[in-house]
Amino acid sequence: MVFYDRKDELKGLDDLYARDQGILAVAYGRRGIGKTTLIQRWITTRRHRAIFWDARPASPQQQLQSFSQAVRTFALHEGTVPSDFTYASWDDAVEELLRLARQERLVVVLDDYDQLIASGADLPRSLQRIWDHRLQDSQVMLFLIGSNVRVIEYDVLSYRAPMYGRAWLIAHLRPFPFAHLKSRLPNYSMMDRVTLYASVGGVPRYLELLDPQLTLTQNLSRVSSSPMMLEDADTTLREQFDKPHLYAAVLGSLARGNTNSKQIAQTFGIEHRDVSRCLKMLERAKIIRWEGPVTARFPDTSRLGHYRIADQYFLFYSRCLAPIRSLIERGQMKQALAKLRESLDEYIGAEIFPGLCREWLYRQWRRLPFHPQYVGANWGEGSQPIDIVVISHEDHGIVFGKCNWSRHPIGADDVDALIQQSVGVVPQPSDEWNVSYAFFSRSGFTQAARRAIGKAKCLWVNLDDLDMGLQETSRRRGRGKSQA
Repeated sequence: MVFYDRKDELKGLDDLYARDQGILAVAYGRRGIGKTTLIQRWITTRRHRAIFWDARPASPQQQLQSFSQAVRTFALHEGTVPSDFTYASWDDAVEELLRLARQERLVVVLDDYDQLIASGADLPRSLQRIWDHRLQDSQVMLFLIGSNVRVIEYDVLSYRAPMYGRAWLIAHLRPFPFAHLKSRLPNYSMMDRVTLYASVGGVPRYLELLDPQLTLTQNLSRVSSSPMMLEDADTTLREQFDKPHLYAAVLGSLARGNTNSKQIAQTFGIEHRDVSRCLKMLERAKIIRWEGPVTARFPDTSRLGHYRIADQYFLFYSRCLAPIRSLIERGQMKQALAKLRESLDEYIGAEIFPGLCREWLYRQWRRLPFHPQYVGANWGEGSQPIDIVVISHEDHGIVFGKCNWSRHPIGADDVDALIQQSVGVVPQPSDEWNVSYAFFSRSGFTQAARRAIGKAKCLWVNLDDLDMGLQETSRRRGRGKSQA
């Protein structure tokens, strides 16, 4: 995989390496996010002594033997290790690591550590004892890397996990932001970059599919026909859950806007408790998240909240790729691309463009009259949803926003409609709140729209403004939380 610069992560690893003690580091995140590539790049460029081992699915005895082979190969340098060689136990293997690290720091990487946990191997159960009594005072720097977010957070990082509180570094690697695409696709317009970002997100493994020398249509063809893009959803669900078909059905239902667990259960003729469990497991895996209306005092726990797909790949697959998969597999790419472009436009307008607008507000918080506490969408019983609401209960400030991805500019009717919607949403007493507005539009704004806002404070953000604002790399943000 091509390495995409992660300067902060590399510096953090350098700082830990310099410490004179045993170091435990945990790096995890979804498939293709670049965990292994990051650690390999750091080891290679710094020329550190390292043992890199990948815990493939196997029996506990086979995994111990595989690890033993890796350690023994490193220890012998140029010698040949017998194919049947194995240490008698993980404790014996650790003793060899301690011997190898006696004079100089040794980096040990256990990749796909979640596979080791799933296999029932002794090491995950014994690691607390081994670390506390042998490794923490050594020159071993131990990395645990995993792609199953649910397993790593529950069995390694949670308070119930034996290794809780022992990691010096916990790196949850996330996709790169939209701004990253500009350096990869320097000659693409903002609109075309948004279209490709909607397709691959910021996942390094998917970004490799994009060729800056190709046209937008050619890149969309590469992405949509890629076996990786077509199969990753099934592969991930099969690896992480016991009933992948059920999880796929629930994700498909969420993608179509059905967020009521009872309705989902009735649709598929299954028990409600099974759907509820499925939703909780998907939430732990960070594939979906619970989201509440921003004006609720505590959106994360609001009774008006609902689940929505958080992993952009699963959202794109469910909404755009799954419906045309059969066309692609039959080689009918022309028809598939036509349907993809149609569904993409709707998907961008509903999900991606509003998300980028919220991110812009979060990055450009200094242009607001207050510090944001929450940035997200808003909805309520009997009311129309509002694309963007930025709120601070402390400063009594609120911004209402509209996102327009259509080919028509925002007009006076759009402005009047948002003003009318906002009247019933401002918390009480409303006269104590500082109310302002923000309009984001792919196609600009009419003069009538600008006049309709009157004397109210308002931001008018077109695609160029959005692009420039998202490119800013400053980390000086508001103290709030974004749902984008």
